[in-house]
Amino acid sequence: MPSPPLQLDGSNVLFWTESRLGRFHTIPYGADPADIGVISVAAMAICRYPDVGPYYLFKCDRNWEVVSDWDAESIEKAQEIASRHAIDEVIEWYAAV
Repeated sequence: MPSPPLQLDGSNVLFWTESRLGRFHTIPYGADPADIGVISVAAMAICRYPDVGPYYLFKCDRNWEVVSDWDAESIEKAQEIASRHAIDEVIEWYAAV
């Protein structure tokens, strides 16, 4: 998997993680990853746009392409959302450099 980008959809990456198991979950949630049209969420990033606004949890594929996003009032809230969505995996977050 490539290194995470510094920005996703124009927002700054603050923290990122990637699945050690290959995927945190699928979209649609719980779908068979072998089925046509099913997307595997392999990485996530907590981001914020440069000026103001909420934090965002971006869910990404193996190439760091955003496939879904959630807004959150804090970094901790974004981490909670990510933990609830990860199947059978403890998330380890890394600070963006």
